[in-house]
Amino acid sequence: MKHRSWSGMATGNVLGLALAGIVMAAAPASTAFAYDVSRSVIAGGGTSSATGGTYALGATAGQAAAGHSSGGTYSLNSGFWHAEATVAPGSSIDIDGNGNYDALTDGLLIIRYLFGLRAAPLIAGAVAPGAPRSTAAQLEPHLAGLGSVLDVDGVGGPDALTDGLLIIRYLFGLRGAPLTAGAVAPGATRYSAPDIEAYIKSLMP
Repeated sequence: MKHRSWSGMATGNVLGLALAGIVMAAAPASTAFAYDVSRSVIAGGGTSSATGGTYALGATAGQAAAGHSSGGTYSLNSGFWHAEATVAPGSSIDIDGNGNYDALTDGLLIIRYLFGLRAAPLIAGAVAPGAPRSTAAQLEPHLAGLGSVLDVDGVGGPDALTDGLLIIRYLFGLRGAPLTAGAVAPGATRYSAPDIEAYIKSLMP
């Protein structure tokens, strides 16, 4: 009499059926997919919290690879601490208040202010005709009031050669790599073009 190993045959049959089911479920004959997961990583690490003086730092394994990705009509925000860009109500980069967003007025005023220009050097040739805010006395307090809102890359404070440059490039119509090239500070929390574009757009209500 021949004896068959049930456990071996059963295991082989079950695995074969499972694999066949996975293949059939992943690629039905009537449907064409164009999805791709090119990589998966676990990055970063460190302590969950560290303190010193009045400062505290929290870290999460994996956060270093977080950010925004998109393809076609889909987008994905990833990361344990990822949050949508939020801006205080009333914050706007319409600096001269004329209802338009323009590189050669609003963008120029922002980057000049971040470079430290004040009074006449701040406003010379950079205010639209008929703008509600047209004098240095009106514009300087408005720009000062925006404060950290102008910190486009989220590094901890606004800077002319990063945040100012990102804003004026965006207002000139640059997007993607031409927008961010050489203009994102090391350690920025917003560093990808989609994240930066979304943030600046939120400053244009």
